[in-house]
Amino acid sequence: WTYAGTSIGVTTLVADPGHAIAWALFQPFRKDGTLGPARPLPTPFDLGDAPRPCSAAERAATARHEAPLFLGSEALFPGTRHPVVVTDAAGPSGAPEVMVLLTASTVLHGTPSAPCVAGWDARAIGRAPLSAILPGDLAQSWLFRAAAGSSGATGTAIELRRMACRFEPGAKVPEAVWSEPALDGSPRPER
Repeated sequence: WTYAGTSIGVTTLVADPGHAIAWALFQPFRKDGTLGPARPLPTPFDLGDAPRPCSAAERAATARHEAPLFLGSEALFPGTRHPVVVTDAAGPSGAPEVMVLLTASTVLHGTPSAPCVAGWDARAIGRAPLSAILPGDLAQSWLFRAAAGSSGATGTAIELRRMACRFEPGAKVPEAVWSEPALDGSPRPER
């Protein structure tokens, strides 16, 4: 289920990764318990090379649609993941640290012909305890990671840090990233 403005309803998402097509629909619940007319929603395939952030008006007027980039281990939207390269000027060791994450899901609003991004979820490659929330306004992003020296009997403390992100086509992305699922395998600038 999801919402559009003040209406609650359900979404349907159909993806054909092999043909790089998908469609999604929102149907609001009516007062009598039936579903209202289907409204088309955007999918990650509808986004451009530098997806635009949603305006407050778009978030208020159109359905919120979370599009997971995977179903189990199957990539639903190949070629739509984005590398997120984070350079921490003062990593836990004191030296600059480069961390690489990949987007794992996206929250969309708008229509297929005018899609916008409300946010991305990005996760570290492998098992590193690192993730990020990247809103449509990339300058207001957040990085989450295990705090240095915090594991043990009391559990793991989480460090939360604000960060400013931007699309940077010339960014240096480690070669190994391009072999990750849902990327096309060839080195290229960030989408």
